[in-house]
Amino acid sequence: MKQLKAQRGATMWEMCLYLFVFLTVVTTALKLGPLYIQDRNIHSALTALNDSLKGTDATNALIKDRLSKTFQVSMIDDKILSDLAIDRTGSVPVVTLDYDVQAPFVGNVDVLIHFKHSVELTSVR
Repeated sequence: MKQLKAQRGATMWEMCLYLFVFLTVVTTALKLGPLYIQDRNIHSALTALNDSLKGTDATNALIKDRLSKTFQVSMIDDKILSDLAIDRTGSVPVVTLDYDVQAPFVGNVDVLIHFKHSVELTSVR
């Protein structure tokens, strides 16, 4: 019978450390993942706005209305539209959405994430 000269495997403290790191990564992914998925939906809505307004005289109210309807379908909070800015100084209107999202993380710790999207409406007259 062979005898081991050294202990093999992880100790209890190493296993606790591995478990802590794993749970931290999973918690971070579960808390922040939906915020980034929502941001992808917002970015998609802004890029699709150019196609939906093709050939129209897009007023600021029409742009906000189209985005509001798209946000309702995607279940995105309409409060984000308050951060919408439409710049018409150039030859092409530029729609900019610059917003922050605050979400609870763990206990009394919150996470604040800043997103900014800008789209030129090249198909608008």
